[in-house]
Amino acid sequence: DLHSNRISQWLILQQLRDPGREARLDKLRDDYRAKRDHFNDCLKRTFAQSATWQVPPGGLFFWLRLNSEQPIDTRTLLAPAIERSVAFMPGEPFFADEDTGIGTMRLNFSHASHHDVERGLAVLAELVQEQMIAAR
Repeated sequence: DLHSNRISQWLILQQLRDPGREARLDKLRDDYRAKRDHFNDCLKRTFAQSATWQVPPGGLFFWLRLNSEQPIDTRTLLAPAIERSVAFMPGEPFFADEDTGIGTMRLNFSHASHHDVERGLAVLAELVQEQMIAAR
């Protein structure tokens, strides 16, 4: 690495050589796995009828595809979600052809507490249901 200073490089080297590193990584993986599994359980309760998803084998995000008869642009759900103190990433901007991504959402499971996950997914599910009803 020719761009970071020597002190930063030395600090990183110390972390890489630390004998407790593997145990810390194992704990992090266990913690994130538990958060992922809790998030998936909450998705099953709130989005079972309105979306599909796969449990991510890695990473920090779930990708949902809404099961709507009429496509729902999830960008239209962002402002009402934020008004209710819930944030998510609409999926459309992540696709080279945004039309391909209509009706998709990227949801982060790594940060929120169990309570906030339950509340946030309930709010999102309610917003999606309202949009699905309005689209009929």
